[in-house]
Amino acid sequence: MMTGFCELSVDLLYVIFSHLQSDKSTLLDIALTCRIFRDISQRFIVRDVTLTHSPTLSRSTLFLRTLQERPDLIAHVHRLELDLLREDIHWPEQQNNITLIARLLTNLRDFCYLSRDYKAWHYDIPLPFQWASENAHNHVRRIEWHHNMTIEKLCKCMELPRIDSIYCRELYMTNTTASSLFTIPARSSSVTELRIGSALGLLLEDFRLMLRSPRSLRTLTLEFQDELRYGLEADRIGWLLEPVQDTLEALRISTQMGPWRTQAADSPANLSAFRSLKKLQVPLRYLIGRSAENRIHVDDLLPPKLCELTISFFSTDSRRSSYSPNASHNIKTLTDWLVNLQTNQRQSTDLANVMLKEIGIRKYYGDLNRDSVRAMDGDLGSLEDDSLGGLKLRCPVGTGG
Repeated sequence: MMTGFCELSVDLLYVIFSHLQSDKSTLLDIALTCRIFRDISQRFIVRDVTLTHSPTLSRSTLFLRTLQERPDLIAHVHRLELDLLREDIHWPEQQNNITLIARLLTNLRDFCYLSRDYKAWHYDIPLPFQWASENAHNHVRRIEWHHNMTIEKLCKCMELPRIDSIYCRELYMTNTTASSLFTIPARSSSVTELRIGSALGLLLEDFRLMLRSPRSLRTLTLEFQDELRYGLEADRIGWLLEPVQDTLEALRISTQMGPWRTQAADSPANLSAFRSLKKLQVPLRYLIGRSAENRIHVDDLLPPKLCELTISFFSTDSRRSSYSPNASHNIKTLTDWLVNLQTNQRQSTDLANVMLKEIGIRKYYGDLNRDSVRAMDGDLGSLEDDSLGGLKLRCPVGTGG
């Protein structure tokens, strides 16, 4: 006996439509079929909401009106993404709409605030969350904030009870921020993953203090620019990250510096106290000191449980006139270290994968010569099975000029 859709139970229709929740166009067609289908399909249509640019603010206004007229949809919205232009965010009416929408959506899991034309704005964008009220955002697990944010607001986001991951494009310090006045509860945040973009004028002491908040931070990505890194030498990395050295499993420090900041520090970074760290990405200058006596020592400087190491570097091109006095020393030190991994040092580490990552070409003070890296890759690649004891080495340098 054939059964029509109109005879199916609401619960069964809910299960059927749940398999279509990623297909928005089909759900919209279903919503136009009949009232029962509309009511059920709308719950999946609003599961992931994206508000984009509209010159008259019509999209945010209409969505706000929908939520106010259909409060039964509120609990079904799990992700809110704002993909706006600066002109949208600048207007108080738009900021007010965003705040009202976010405060209605108390069942949010993910919140993503994008901007298509972000260029280091220096005016405040308010956080739309609530912490201590009946409508508090107690379910938010992930925040992507593609704007600037003060360190106080970052710590406020870390206070959300179920927060797991936070990305901040630009972290900066206000005039009132100071280590002596800046306090946060230690080991109180549930966040396990932090990704921090450029840090404008931020004090190292304040950043270190902020790292005391997570109970168990496992992944940390630092994409700092020159403003902070002028005061962040390699031998201070261990001190800066000391609050999370017992829990951190993955650390990525990107290199976005100009050519005058690619010189090695006096002493390499010492990360031997990071007992749980398994994945590490650092600039080459953090591993090789300026002095010829400074070498890469697996036992002395790298984490004992390290499995994957990515070394980022600026290259020089032999076809161009350049000045890179440390390039020859760096490639020799790096080659000697990789070959020596088959000795007693190899037995005391879990390191199985090493990748050299070229991130740009510099005319002055490059880290490694391109041709030398290619030659090293060829020489060590032929010895990979024997001399390197199973160590996998990758050197995907560019081929262009």
